[in-house]
Amino acid sequence: MNRSGEGNFGQSSQVPIGIVSAVNDAVFVSHTIPPRIRSGTGFGVGITVKNTGNTTWTADQLFALAVTEDGCSLFGSSRMELAPEVAIGPNQPYQFIAQINTPAQAGLCSVRLRPVEGSTNFFGEELVLPIEVFIPANGAQDWSAYE
Repeated sequence: MNRSGEGNFGQSSQVPIGIVSAVNDAVFVSHTIPPRIRSGTGFGVGITVKNTGNTTWTADQLFALAVTEDGCSLFGSSRMELAPEVAIGPNQPYQFIAQINTPAQAGLCSVRLRPVEGSTNFFGEELVLPIEVFIPANGAQDWSAYE
C-alpha cells in the first residue's frame, strides 16, 4: 500500500476473487400425468421440478415450464407459469399445476416439457411422455342418452 507522499507501509497481499456465473438447471422430480387417458376427459395434473442451478426462479423473470411438444393439444397452452408470489431458490422443488383435456379420438400423443427462462432460454432436463388416449370398450360418455 502507499500512503500519499510517505512511501509504502504494511504488507501487500493478493486475494483471489472468484466470479460465479449464473447457472439455470433443473431436474424433474415427479408428475401425475397417467400413461393412458380416456378420450374426451379433462382433469388437473401436477409436475414437480427441482431447481438444481444457482439462480432463483420468479415469475417476474419469466421462469416457467414450457410445453415444447404436445401432439394432441392436451395442455392447450405452451407455458405453465410460476405463481406470482413464489421465489424458487437453489435446491428447492416447485409443483406446476395444469389442466389437460384429451381429444375425442383415440391415438398416441407425445408430450415434451422443459424449464425455460423468457421464451427461448431452455435449460435443465426435458420430460418426454408418451400418452395413449383411448376410447373405452363401452364408449358411452353420457348415460342419459340410454335412459
